[in-house]
Amino acid sequence: MFELTLWQCIALIGCLVYLIRSLFFIVGLAKQRRQCQRILNSPSEHMPAVTVVVPARNEEHSIGTCLDSLLKSDYPTDKLNILVVNDESTDRTGDIVAEYERQYPNRVRSISPEMSESAALRGKTRALHAGLMCVNTEFALMTDADCTVTKEWVTGMVRLLSEPGVAMACGFTVVRESTFPALMQLMEWLFNHSLASGGVALGHPLGCFGNNIGINMHVYRELGGYPNIPFSVTEDLALLQSVAKRGYQIRYAPSYRLKVETGALHTLRAFMHQLHRWTTGGQGLGWRAWIFVLSSVSFFVAVGVSALVQWWPGVVLACGIRLLGDATILFMSMRWLNLLKYTILTPVGVLFFICLEFVVPFLLFKRRVEWKGRTF
Repeated sequence: MFELTLWQCIALIGCLVYLIRSLFFIVGLAKQRRQCQRILNSPSEHMPAVTVVVPARNEEHSIGTCLDSLLKSDYPTDKLNILVVNDESTDRTGDIVAEYERQYPNRVRSISPEMSESAALRGKTRALHAGLMCVNTEFALMTDADCTVTKEWVTGMVRLLSEPGVAMACGFTVVRESTFPALMQLMEWLFNHSLASGGVALGHPLGCFGNNIGINMHVYRELGGYPNIPFSVTEDLALLQSVAKRGYQIRYAPSYRLKVETGALHTLRAFMHQLHRWTTGGQGLGWRAWIFVLSSVSFFVAVGVSALVQWWPGVVLACGIRLLGDATILFMSMRWLNLLKYTILTPVGVLFFICLEFVVPFLLFKRRVEWKGRTF
């Protein structure tokens, strides 16, 4: 009879843990897709006035493209309001937005947030809250000034938010460039979105991206807004957790209709700052963060122990489970976002994720977060 050594058993347990994690997110992602497609495909005559809040800080090269994409929305023009929050820009952002205000006086307007002494209102959080407090519509959508949205984005988000019991809606954001570094960032964004979407479907809000979210304003006010939410460098996650704690439903649609495109980060320094911000903010997940980290560590345990005792089938099994699990999650989202042309990059993307997991622990030693010219 074939007997396993203690080390081989440890390796197999590591493989099993990562397999369970992969199945968890695959099941959750599929469930989220079914829920959202049912809503998006259902005919709806509920088309209330809606406001899109766009925080902008030194975005002179992208704000015009962002506003153009919003103005091309298929949502009724008399019900779509666009509010740009000029967050202390020192470039031509304000002048460009002012020109759009002159061209579209009934659709585009801008404000500048006032200074605040509140510890919860810093950086982007201050700009977002200032914008949301000017919203007098039932729903508010949020995207960033360096993003572009699909024609169906506003309509789709409103449909999700109009579902009874739903207080917050999220969509997927993808990187638009096609250089190799940009494509690796695309893989990372897709994977993180997929895990977040699957987690939400199964009752575990693990994250979202603030450049593609919507909120029921009644709920936002009920929460007390950002001044009543503990400050986080990932303000989107903080809002998501607050909504979930109140027992409201959240929809996180893996759909090309709600896809937002953003620019890639073009320097390693900027990429590391972003990764550091996400890692720091992710600590706010509490015990969920530890379980997620331990599930990632299980893969390295399986590979390391198997290699240490030269049990090569264990190495192959662990790597196979990792590749198959991550690739399946990526494939599901690529298919639903019409990005199957990037399937060939999946193995490289999984290797990229593994490399990032080596880097992340070292980022935790740095306390201060640098982002958009500010330090937190």
